[in-house]
Amino acid sequence: MILEPRFSQPDGWQWSTITPRDGQDLRYGWVVPKAAKAICFIFPGLSEFGEKYFEAVRDLTARSIAVAVIDWRGQGMSWRHPPDPEKRHHDDFALDVEDAAAFVAALDKTPALAKLPKIVLGHSMGGHTALRMMHDYPEAFRCAVLTAPMFGINLPLHMEGPARLTAEAACRMGWADHFILGGGRWSMSVFMNNLNLLTSDTDRRAMMKYWMTEAPALQMGGLTYGWVRAALATNRLTHDAAWLATIKTPTLITLPEREMIVSNNATTSGAKAMPNAQVLEIDGALHEILMERDIFRNTFWAAFDAFVAKHLT
Repeated sequence: MILEPRFSQPDGWQWSTITPRDGQDLRYGWVVPKAAKAICFIFPGLSEFGEKYFEAVRDLTARSIAVAVIDWRGQGMSWRHPPDPEKRHHDDFALDVEDAAAFVAALDKTPALAKLPKIVLGHSMGGHTALRMMHDYPEAFRCAVLTAPMFGINLPLHMEGPARLTAEAACRMGWADHFILGGGRWSMSVFMNNLNLLTSDTDRRAMMKYWMTEAPALQMGGLTYGWVRAALATNRLTHDAAWLATIKTPTLITLPEREMIVSNNATTSGAKAMPNAQVLEIDGALHEILMERDIFRNTFWAAFDAFVAKHLT
């Protein structure tokens, strides 16, 4: 299988690690173009990894923006929860906020980056972490761009309570690190079927398949009950209008119209509570806007350029 050049590692790319906790190394990658005017911190979504964003990195460096991408704990090439690293487990999303702060602080130690304005580009679960970081560290970013952020999981309202009770009960029974019902180990067939919910672009699907084949250590199995419990708990914050009202960072939220993973209703409602947020719905797009067809990506980048230009001057 051959990887198209636009999806390959950009020139000057470096991999580094931070260790916010003993024995728990987290991987991140970064690159600085000539005459960089800002730095963009990419906060990926659930089960994602840095290599998947190489095309977006190239898009950003072409705009004279330095870029850094983190692999969250529990996925990518970062530390994974023992004893089974394939399970996507989580204990508390507050840990991701701490990791994000350590990630940003690590890049601040690089002289070429320390004084650059900071942008955060957060997708899905990473968009949620960006919201929590903007709440806890209000001066961290000049502005934020979020794609399909996880204000809530795409569950019918009447199912949220039962889902929470089921996850809590399973965790109390000692099954926190067990796959949820219907979940299981990574397989190519499940992976490819899931892509139908994420993007309609065949080339970018092939790129994701390439990395699963060429770097099997990036493979990620299903969710655990602990992850579901933690996700539903952290979403109580993004359902709280008073909590959201304290986030003052200028924020552009882009919503895919054909969303099936997170709740567009929760996002639209939550954005109304944020004093400096604006929402753009991209008609026809699926969940992963940056991995979608060019017709959708072009709409995103046009909005990104106009928004960022306004806040970098």
